[in-house]
Amino acid sequence: MSFEDWRRTYPRDFDRACDALIAANRLESGTSLAKPPTGTNANLWTILISAVVGAFLTMLGGEWKSRRDRQVQAAQALRSAAAAYAREGKAMVRALAAPMAEADDSLYYAARDELASKLHEAAAVRGSVLGTTLLEEILSIKATAVVARWPDDAAARRARQQEAAQWLTAVEIDAMRVAAAVQRPWPWYGPQSTARAMQLGA
Repeated sequence: MSFEDWRRTYPRDFDRACDALIAANRLESGTSLAKPPTGTNANLWTILISAVVGAFLTMLGGEWKSRRDRQVQAAQALRSAAAAYAREGKAMVRALAAPMAEADDSLYYAARDELASKLHEAAAVRGSVLGTTLLEEILSIKATAVVARWPDDAAARRARQQEAAQWLTAVEIDAMRVAAAVQRPWPWYGPQSTARAMQLGA
């Protein structure tokens, strides 16, 4: 964080540190009315240094808390978006499993776009290999195949329904794992996507 960012974000801490440094400079230049004894002078320096260090630690603590808040918010938004995507996808799967079925896929695609948006936001807070892979998954042909034309054969439709539901569940699980990684206070890179292992509409 630059001094300008520190002054703008934590003005009280910045002013306190500046006051302490100004007082220390005056003491060193001998502008005080009565020069204190050496022992008192040393104690005053200790107090001033402690004030500066305390202000700096307060700034770091505020920055850490702000980052943690962003992590928690991004993780919660990602979980909600993933649950909504899986829910809308499985609703489409149930509707399209019927013979000659037709369904409005607008809610499905809106939920997919929202999940993609939340994955982008989570990556801005903390990127992960799994998050990048998952974003590719939900924009791939596998995601489109959930609402694509289904087979006319009843057995093939049932198989397609099961594959699509499993893939949607894998996407939701992966999104929850990305959210957990984003919320952790230390860097984390997850294993390969579970959803990528699912073959759907290929």
